[in-house]
Amino acid sequence: MTHTNTIRENMKVPATNRSLFNQSSTTILKRGLHTMTLACEALVIQNSALNDQIDALTKDILKADSDTLM
Repeated sequence: MTHTNTIRENMKVPATNRSLFNQSSTTILKRGLHTMTLACEALVIQNSALNDQIDALTKDILKADSDTLM
């Protein structure tokens, strides 16, 4: 599964060197939400890849079983 433009690319936030303690609570919460969104996107992509691998392995096992029975 390939994406031409991922959510991560759409949501790029420039890195800053601002002190954590000089930021408003709203800014901190927005950054935390952004980070969690990126983490969730990564998990969705990883789960999709793992499900594809499970499907492929299941087919291989079924084929091996049918070959053994013949």
